[in-house]
Amino acid sequence: MKNKFGLLFFALVLSLVILPQVSLAESGGGGGGGGSPICPINLVVTDITAVKISAIANNNFSDGWKWLFTMTVPCGEDKLQMKFLDWTNSGTGVIPAGSNMRYYSAQSLNASTTDSAIMINSANTYADNLILHPTVGGQQVQVAVEVKIPVGTTGGAYSTSYGVQTTGTTTTATTTPQVVASILSSLSPNSPMAGNVAISADQTTDGVVLGVFRLKSIDQASALESLRFRINNSVGVDPSVFSNFYLFDGVNRFNYSPSERIYEGLVDFYSLNIPLPKDIDKDLTFMVDVNRSLSSFSASTTIIANSIEARDANDNLATTSSTVDVTGNNQMFTPWGLTMTMRSFAENVYSFDLTSTENDLFISKSSPSGALACSNSPQAYDTDTAYLIPAGSARRFSLYSAEPLTSITINYGASSSDPTALLLTQDLAL
Repeated sequence: MKNKFGLLFFALVLSLVILPQVSLAESGGGGGGGGSPICPINLVVTDITAVKISAIANNNFSDGWKWLFTMTVPCGEDKLQMKFLDWTNSGTGVIPAGSNMRYYSAQSLNASTTDSAIMINSANTYADNLILHPTVGGQQVQVAVEVKIPVGTTGGAYSTSYGVQTTGTTTTATTTPQVVASILSSLSPNSPMAGNVAISADQTTDGVVLGVFRLKSIDQASALESLRFRINNSVGVDPSVFSNFYLFDGVNRFNYSPSERIYEGLVDFYSLNIPLPKDIDKDLTFMVDVNRSLSSFSASTTIIANSIEARDANDNLATTSSTVDVTGNNQMFTPWGLTMTMRSFAENVYSFDLTSTENDLFISKSSPSGALACSNSPQAYDTDTAYLIPAGSARRFSLYSAEPLTSITINYGASSSDPTALLLTQDLAL
C-alpha cells in the first residue's frame, strides 16, 4: 500500500483566488518527485491542476470547484482511494467533505465519469476504491476531484488536507485440484474359465493363456509403465514348470523382465508404455510357455494391484483405485490332455469320469490312490493292466479307498506297454 498526504488551499466565490502553490507532505515509504521510473515502487502525486477556481454556493457539482490530480501509480497496484478533511476558512466557515466531494478517472474501470464518480461520505475517511485499468500500473493516471458548495456557505478562502493511497487488487485464488488418473484392475470376462489345459509330455507347449486382466484409467488417460504378476501353482513356487512369460496388448507382445523374484513366483514387466484411454476398458493377456511334464499340475496368476504404475496425461503418477489383488481362474495342466470330472463320493467310494481330449490314453488299473474299476469294461484294446480311452472320448471309473481321500492320483500313458508313465492328480472338495 502506498500513501500520499497534502494540503489544498482554494478560494470560494466571488473575488477569491486559488493560491498558486500546493504543498505536499508525503507519508510512508519513499520520496517522490522527478521522472517516473519504469516500474515505480512508490505512489507519487506529480501535479495538481485547478480546472475551476471559482464556485457558486448552490449545492451543484457543475458550479463547484474541480481539480485534476496527476499521479504515478506503483506497478501491481490498481485500487486507488482518496480522503479529505472538512474545508475550513480563517473564520467559522466550514464546508463538510462528506457528501460534498467526489472523484473519478477516465482510466478507471468503475468510476470513469461524473455519473459513476465515487463520493466522499465522511471527513478523513478513505472513500471506496477507484479501480484502475490493469494496464496503467506503473504509469501516470489523472483523477478528477470535484466539490459542490452547500447553499448558505460563507464566502472566503478555504483549505483542506487530502490523502491518497493505492493497493493491489485483493483476489481469492481458486485452485482447481488437478485430477489424477486412478487405475482400476479386474478380471476380464474374456479370461478363460477354470478348466483343463492339455500339455505335451515330451516338448514345450507354447502360448497358454493363464489370465486376461482388464485395466481402466479413470478420470484421465494414462500410460501403463510397469506391473507385476504372481504365479500360483500346485507344485509350489517352481517357475521351472514354465519356460517363458509374456503380455499381449492386442497384437503387441511384451516380454517379462527376468529377475531373482521369479524364484518367489513373481513376474515383472517394465518399460511397457501401454496407452490406457480415459474411462475405457483395456484387456491385457498374460500368457506362458509350459515346459514338458509327466505330471499334472494346476496354476493361476494374480495381478498385484499396488504394483501397477502408470502416468497420466499431466505426468502425474496414477493411483490405484483398489488395493485388492485380482486372480484369474485356476487351470489344470495335464500331459496329453487327460481330465477328471468327479461324479460322486460316499463311504470311501469315489466315482469320476476320465476324458482324453488329445490322444489315445491307457489308464492304469492300479493307481497310487487305489484300484480302479471301469463301469463299461471290458472294451476293445483294454489290457490286463490298463483301460483304453480313445482320443475325444470319456469313460467312467470308480475307486475304493480304505481311508478318506483329499485327492485322487492315477497313472496313465500313451501306450499299453507303459500305462504308468504319467500322473494325474485331482484335488477333492470334501
